[in-house]
Amino acid sequence: MQIQTNSIQNIKFGCEYQSRSLVGAQKSVNKAYLHRPSDILPSPLKPSTSNVEIVSKSEEAVQKKTRSEILKKIFKSGPRVFSGPVEKVLKWHKSLQEIGVLVLYEIVAKCVNVRPTETCAKNLVVRDENGPAMQVVYYEIDFLMPEIRPPCTVRVIGKMVAGANRLQAFNVRLATGDDVATLPRRAAVSAHHVYNLCEEYGS
Repeated sequence: MQIQTNSIQNIKFGCEYQSRSLVGAQKSVNKAYLHRPSDILPSPLKPSTSNVEIVSKSEEAVQKKTRSEILKKIFKSGPRVFSGPVEKVLKWHKSLQEIGVLVLYEIVAKCVNVRPTETCAKNLVVRDENGPAMQVVYYEIDFLMPEIRPPCTVRVIGKMVAGANRLQAFNVRLATGDDVATLPRRAAVSAHHVYNLCEEYGS
């Protein structure tokens, strides 16, 4: 009976020894996995810049194409005619000259000076009441300018000279009562159209 108990104890001792060795091996494997060097880990992928460059180039091409189409649309629609006082015309010209649209302006203002030049041109100075002044140039090529004795109210139609606050007039005459009375309403309509042009074609 003693021999059997000893053998049973030996068997139990061997089982415990084997189980302990297995547990110890498993722990050693886990430690080795946890403490693996960082250089073995895969490096993160770097985003390629080629796709970004292709997208930016395509966007630039679309913008250039859109700009050319806008200019064609502006020239195809023809010139515009806006009416207003000197102060409004100067403001509109500053906003629209960068777009490239052809605009004719009708100005109703007081003429304070008329001076002929050596050529066939006459220089006029028109201004608003307590407002800014503008120089107007009229070339007497096809038609002579009617006699104007300042100070008086005149109606002038022409286009602004690029890069200057000067108007090249195509028609100059004395203003009528209707020209003066309807100017605020026509100036309000013109301001609305100028705003729409700046919103649609402005940069």
